[in-house]
Amino acid sequence: MTTLTIEQVTLCNFEATTIAQLTHVGSPHTLIETIGCFIKWRQGQTKSHRPPLSATYNIIYDDPAQTPSEQYRFGIACSTVEPVAQNSVGVTNKLIPAGRCARIKITGSEDDMARAIDFLYRDWLVNSDEELRDFPLFVKRVAMFPDVARHQQEFEIYLPLM
Repeated sequence: MTTLTIEQVTLCNFEATTIAQLTHVGSPHTLIETIGCFIKWRQGQTKSHRPPLSATYNIIYDDPAQTPSEQYRFGIACSTVEPVAQNSVGVTNKLIPAGRCARIKITGSEDDMARAIDFLYRDWLVNSDEELRDFPLFVKRVAMFPDVARHQQEFEIYLPLM
């Protein structure tokens, strides 16, 4: 990934999006197990819950560097047009609310995504006149591994603003 610049960040109005979400709580090192459970659940659903009809999202509740491991939360989700039935996996109905967001689009690995998130908070936000809204940062995964190589994944990162 190339160096990020302030000019790469755009302001947009994100439309409210209903999602089916599985929330991981616990060590970031066990997140892959939760992702696997979500993928298995999603594969068993109707086509409306699977790509390309359904977008994939991550809701970033906590910074793993700042949060005790046992309290770390991370949402794995997909957009949905129909309510999710109660299930044994723990996938629930949620909403990404409408509102203004700062958005940056990147191509790269999960490490590149993490650097872009850090850039939004530490460089872009502190140099803007913007204030955070009461909703966590979220990521739309536009192109994902294994459909593309890890270094060619595409992400849209949204930072909710007032």
